[in-house]
Amino acid sequence: MEKNDFNNFKNTVFMESKIKEILVIMKKIISNGKKLDLIKSEELEDLINFYKKKLNHLLITNIKCNSQNTNLEELDFIIILYCNIYDSWKDFLIGKKFFDEKFGITSTLLLKEILGDFIAIRNLYALGLENQQNSLIRNQLEKFRIFFLINCDLNFREEFINNKSNLTSKKLYEKYTKPSMQKKHLKKYSGNTNLLSIACELLSSENTNEHYSFLSKFVHNNENKFYLDYYLKNNKYDISNTDYKSDYIDSRIKRLIETSVYLLAPTINLLNLISEEKENMEKEVFFNSYSLVIFKERYNI
Repeated sequence: MEKNDFNNFKNTVFMESKIKEILVIMKKIISNGKKLDLIKSEELEDLINFYKKKLNHLLITNIKCNSQNTNLEELDFIIILYCNIYDSWKDFLIGKKFFDEKFGITSTLLLKEILGDFIAIRNLYALGLENQQNSLIRNQLEKFRIFFLINCDLNFREEFINNKSNLTSKKLYEKYTKPSMQKKHLKKYSGNTNLLSIACELLSSENTNEHYSFLSKFVHNNENKFYLDYYLKNNKYDISNTDYKSDYIDSRIKRLIETSVYLLAPTINLLNLISEEKENMEKEVFFNSYSLVIFKERYNI
């Protein structure tokens, strides 16, 4: 691997205009929320403390590095939000007669996997296990793509969940789930201004695909030069068994944080989009009000 491969991802701040666009849309959603003004700051604090206590046994603590502590605080906040979103999603979809049971279970378990990945990535980062962290970031990106595809592409949903065409695992991969096909299917839903379209645009963008290809090097292990370059520090190879991180570990976790924030709003809003498909259902805000308030307070919208 060339050294400039690392430099390409050292300080990545991408698609800022789209992030601002998401915040504008979220502001409109928040202003239309009927219950949001009734939520008191004490309730919010209680909710955050509830999840901190609930997740405490899963999160590695006692980190001394200042830059790591800052990023860990942000990751912990994101984990709390996704945990809250997961609980809302699970409570809304599981066991409801107006949704296909397999869709409810599959989408809920995908969100559970995404949440579990956040926890594992956070802990690997805390331990400085960078290559292992990067492998899991790539895997989580695939799960995000599948999650949004089963929510916006009915044909993809039918094939992935119900195997409508009786495809073999190989054919399903070739037509739907391999990375290039995920990108192709997602691109069909990008280009509009709604939150779901914005998420599809991010997940199928060239920027994301370049990042995905870069992360793949941590998974496939098919270049010896990759290891030689990665562990070369000050013209010497780091062969210690106590230090596994490069100079780029913080910038890579910041990119994960950016992507996670970017996808928060579409994920929060998905239930509302799903509800619009059901003519016999009363139109209301289904996403969790607490998540919206936390999002609002954190990003000043």
